Amino acid sequence: MRVLPVVLLATVALAGEPMPPSAAPAFTPVVVGQIRYEQDLSWPGYLFARAAKSGELLFITQVAPQRLVAGREEGGVRFTSMTHDAKAETLTIVDEARRTHVVSVKEKERGSHWPVRVELVKAAPFTVRLTIPNLGPKPLALDEPTVCKGGEVSNRVFRVSVDGKELEYRGMMAKRGRPDSFIMVKPGRAYQVDVDLSDAYEVPAAGTVTVRFEAFNHFSKDELSFVSNELVVQR
Repeated sequence: MRVLPVVLLATVALAGEPMPPSAAPAFTPVVVGQIRYEQDLSWPGYLFARAAKSGELLFITQVAPQRLVAGREEGGVRFTSMTHDAKAETLTIVDEARRTHVVSVKEKERGSHWPVRVELVKAAPFTVRLTIPNLGPKPLALDEPTVCKGGEVSNRVFRVSVDGKELEYRGMMAKRGRPDSFIMVKPGRAYQVDVDLSDAYEVPAAGTVTVRFEAFNHFSKDELSFVSNELVVQR
């Protein structure tokens, strides 16, 4: 599988976690030429593009950044409708918050994102759970340092801010060399790891903390740009 690229408390990485079943989408998928555009309700906010005949996954784009507010179970906003404008070569998507998003079909290769979920494990020390699913038909090869194998942050892959001000990254900046091995995730399974961010970021005891994960899957045959939801924690 090759997806088009875009525009430490617990130390065990689980590459065999099953993914929850997806609910039926709220609207009929839209077919443009040889591509079928649809949503997966397990990953709200992302637009999935598949080959219309074979169903092969071509790319995924985060259309609406999602917010997960810890303690209130406030999750992502799902799409309710999608229409194609052939003249403008765009998809117009409306979500359940009544926001409208316009996606260019012509520039579909730009902005491809692989879904990632970031959830709160505990506020002290500040620990999050990273989940990366394999949504394709073949094993997914994850670059170990990028996905924090063993719960270790070796590069600035998390963006952390407090009350709107981004925190300085204080962790290591490992020099990148081609890895000898990758974490292999089977189709339909997910990689999970808990990561203590308190060593890499000076997270204060009070304030609104916002966390997201953004990284590129270095050196892997699966050239993916990871983009997560926004985790919001009131401390």
